[in-house]
Amino acid sequence: MFDYLYDKLDDVQKSIIEKRVKLKTNPFAKINVADAQVLIRPAMYRKVRIGLGKWTDEDEEAYWILEKDSSWMTDPEKAEKVSKLELFPLKMAYYSNDPEQYGKLSFNTPTLGKQAIFPWFKFAAESEVGRQIYNRMNKKGSEIDFLSFDSAVKVGAPQNQVSPYKKGTTTLGEINDVFSKESDHYITASGKIEERSGDVLPVLVQDLKFLRYQLNTQAHSSHERAIGTQMFKISFSNILDKEMYGRGIKGHQPRLGSNVKRSIMSNISLLTKIGA
Repeated sequence: MFDYLYDKLDDVQKSIIEKRVKLKTNPFAKINVADAQVLIRPAMYRKVRIGLGKWTDEDEEAYWILEKDSSWMTDPEKAEKVSKLELFPLKMAYYSNDPEQYGKLSFNTPTLGKQAIFPWFKFAAESEVGRQIYNRMNKKGSEIDFLSFDSAVKVGAPQNQVSPYKKGTTTLGEINDVFSKESDHYITASGKIEERSGDVLPVLVQDLKFLRYQLNTQAHSSHERAIGTQMFKISFSNILDKEMYGRGIKGHQPRLGSNVKRSIMSNISLLTKIGA
């Protein structure tokens, strides 16, 4: 309906609408929806949840239905069991500082990752690219446990990375062994990790013992936990730079939105300096 009405407008009306839409959506234009995101294959997600003590018998049953039984969406009984499995993302950090041997020399190599780890189950991989990612991560004998977006790795990222999102890329192919000419390591068909040899998929081998929650303790009980900065961000993003605020309020001088924003940030900076 909107497309039909839009086509009926003249160029001046279209221009007004386009400028207004751009102004309204500007705060969200630079948001990266994959920021600090990691995809984890189902088997590893299950393993981590078990290790954290957050896995029940009901979860186990639902897990195998999800992975092995494609009829669960049309079977009310199975769908009910699956609905009880909470597939929440894992807000975790990875830090290691282990020595690595380079010939006769040994260097400590720090690695730091801060990430939101999302389980990549078969039912979620509906698109062609999604299926390619799922199939490659679960390729028998050559599994990839984590697929990390570069923003999730703060220190110690492989220097040669897969970049399927670059301009002009239309498919991920099979995401097998042909993305990088100079990888740090690669995965053989049998699943062995070996040094670079030709055009192979770059991987970083990590130890699960260095994966931990970003907060090791519960900060507060749920009724005391602050919502953080989220509400501020939502409100702040709705202040329009060129709008006048405060009109119609007795004894109040209207202020430009950009000035209101400047005052708010100035006050936050002052509070930060005095530690309040």
